[in-house]
Amino acid sequence: EELPKYDASQVQNNLQQGELGKRGEVYFAAQAALVVCILADGIPLVGDPVRIVLGPLILLAGLATALLSIVDLGSDSLSPFPKPTEEGALKTSGLYAQMRHPMYAALLCVMLGVSLVTDSADRLLLTGLLWYLLEVKSDKEEVFLMERFGGDYADYKTQVPEKFLPMALSKILPWTD
Repeated sequence: EELPKYDASQVQNNLQQGELGKRGEVYFAAQAALVVCILADGIPLVGDPVRIVLGPLILLAGLATALLSIVDLGSDSLSPFPKPTEEGALKTSGLYAQMRHPMYAALLCVMLGVSLVTDSADRLLLTGLLWYLLEVKSDKEEVFLMERFGGDYADYKTQVPEKFLPMALSKILPWTD
């Protein structure tokens, strides 16, 4: 099979299409910055502050979020399994008014904080895998919650669209809608 031919001038035209600032440049800039940091083996000029300051802050935020979400959820609903307990009620207040799965968010923050504090690429990769697993697990959990609470859960999902990020934070991040 013959390889496709590429026209460099067409690629240049592609780069010039659309209105500047409206083409999603922030995504490409973030992608390029991450690739450079990965190839440079760290974050230039800020690697140590990230490890020394940001890592512990994220870890502590995760621990605080875990404690608050456990209290908000209550012992009647607390379980490690995606299927809700028989005694549990739908929780929509406290942290659950900001995000649908604050305990998972807490776990991700703690693991991200540990990854940063220990400067471990392996732990960071595993935290990414944990995020994926919690996405899948939370999807399954939401199927169970829809079965159990029906329209009430559907309304809650509409009112609280974020799974792991507080709504206040998701509103200021450039990559969220």
